[in-house]
Amino acid sequence: MCRSQFWMNSVICGYLSKFWNCIFRGSKSNMSAPESASTAVDLHEQTKKFERLNDHVYLLKQETNPEVVIVFFHGLLVDESEKEHAFWSTWRVRGSNDCWPITLLPTRLNSLTEVPHRIRVLAVSYESRVSVPEVQIRATDKHLLSENFIQSLVISGLCRNEELDRDVPIILVGHDMGGILIKNFIMEVERAAVTTKTEQAKLVNFLKSLKAVLFFSTPNNGSKVIEKIAGTIPKENRSELLKLMAVLGSELSRINSEFKIYRAQSGFQTFAIVASYQTRLNQGSEAVMVVEEGSARYDVDGYYSVAADHFQMCQPEALWSYPVTKLSDDVRKIAKAEREKDLEQRYQKLKAVDHVVSDEVHRQISNGKKIAIAESEKDLELEEKVKGLPQRLQELKAVPGRLYSYGLKEDEVHIDRDQDQFLLIQPR
Repeated sequence: MCRSQFWMNSVICGYLSKFWNCIFRGSKSNMSAPESASTAVDLHEQTKKFERLNDHVYLLKQETNPEVVIVFFHGLLVDESEKEHAFWSTWRVRGSNDCWPITLLPTRLNSLTEVPHRIRVLAVSYESRVSVPEVQIRATDKHLLSENFIQSLVISGLCRNEELDRDVPIILVGHDMGGILIKNFIMEVERAAVTTKTEQAKLVNFLKSLKAVLFFSTPNNGSKVIEKIAGTIPKENRSELLKLMAVLGSELSRINSEFKIYRAQSGFQTFAIVASYQTRLNQGSEAVMVVEEGSARYDVDGYYSVAADHFQMCQPEALWSYPVTKLSDDVRKIAKAEREKDLEQRYQKLKAVDHVVSDEVHRQISNGKKIAIAESEKDLELEEKVKGLPQRLQELKAVPGRLYSYGLKEDEVHIDRDQDQFLLIQPR
């Protein structure tokens, strides 16, 4: 390429970057002027607060003993200035720089239960600019990205409970192209689990732990708007990932076909959140749907339309906003099922020692004593109550939040204060 042609392409790419910025940033800020210098500084300072765990993953909310792990995938970047912070700024509370997965989401979750939910929140960062001058970066395709995601999320163990060395439920959340990359990522994990011998257990367990995928305005059948504008970008500067947004594109069709077959035999759920408002391309132009509803709700178990445009849908206004309520309800249901399964497993273990402890429980009750087994032996009063009981009876404190009648044969929902024959195991 001659120097003059290179210069011309650079000018075109710069113009297109500003054009895309006008197109989509207008919808996010009601066609206001570009972000001020102070706003850019605020975003930069906020970005520094998040720990970068590896090349592709940032830690939004730490939890050393998680019961659910949530991973967010941002979408297509139309403004190059967003490249460094899109992993979290995509998911801002509307009108602020608060990241709702670590503010609104935990707040609503903890308002629904007396026992706080322990969630670890991760965010993926990847090259998703529509125009990429750097040849090496521009050549990044879906296969290379998925391989990187496998190393960064699965092999790294970030989606596991390291403290207890166990797998935990996983929820994946993606906006526009991020949703398509989630599909491809899942299929690459499935292929690797079959073909590779190294780290096979981690790959298989990741798939077993996947419980839900939430698609935010994902063009499952492509987007005419994005396809049309992508066609204006010089081929030598066009991101390879834009092929995934083409309507009736062969690569997207293959991903959809494989994913549809796989998820039909898997246990995870899929749900689409659809933007019902059009996005105005630029000032004075007609507003259009960036992702049509039919494309966004293709091959999902359920969907819901929100009163927002393509970008605002990722920016809830308050606790009652649907993205927050939907995700928090999913986390709560998944965590509840896991807690019940865990308690049932512990209960089955307790049944094995039932005959050992029931005689001692009966003797204590016959002497007019109520037996309370606490989670902490630092509680001196309760420590006195359990002193002298068999060691195996003391170990019953490992089961939180359950009330058993004498003999551990019946699980009660509420404590009956008039009943003087019970074994109470305090919650953690």
